Amino acid sequence: IQDVVIDGAALGPADANKIWVLIVACKKELLDRRIDWAKRAGLEVALIDVDALALANSFLAQANGRGGAATRALINVGAHLTNLVVFKGDVPYLVRDIPWGGEKLARGTADQLGADVEAVKKELLQGQVSREVQEAMRLTSESLSSELQLSFDYFENRFGQPPEEILVSGGLSLCGGFLEALKSHVTQTVSPWAPMSGLSGQYAVAYGLALRTI
Repeated sequence: IQDVVIDGAALGPADANKIWVLIVACKKELLDRRIDWAKRAGLEVALIDVDALALANSFLAQANGRGGAATRALINVGAHLTNLVVFKGDVPYLVRDIPWGGEKLARGTADQLGADVEAVKKELLQGQVSREVQEAMRLTSESLSSELQLSFDYFENRFGQPPEEILVSGGLSLCGGFLEALKSHVTQTVSPWAPMSGLSGQYAVAYGLALRTI
């Protein structure tokens, strides 16, 4: 325990005698490395947050908050990691990082096609993809959907109804081909999501982090 930094917050009552508590632990070595990067760039670190929790704050801060008791999954698909948060109403019940992102999608798609990775990346960035690329993306994204389904099954076993909807942010939320590929593997509705009008879903985590300084 001396090698980690621990923090936590009370989320609310579980029943008459218990409350839900969120606990976060991170290795000091990892934190020191990130802080050193910031200092080398001439910056001072004001706070440190977990990507998935910053994503959750973005969702909760929406001006037109969705509220209700619905169960939703937020996924933020970055270059190397996918952050997953499963909400039941306004409470995050499950948080997880999945080692899958845009780099793995591009490389897997290129391998399927026998094509150049940089050429595939360029096509993905343009948003419109060919039928061959779309099929290769569908096959490559199956590993992500399998990890999501494992998380949803766990959630269902512990807390009841699985997510009814998947909201996608991050860089790949801007790629219609990726969204279509994901839709082919899951039963939930899949929609791109951004924390506010006029802001790209690419900045969902950054927005949630910025909210902590306001």
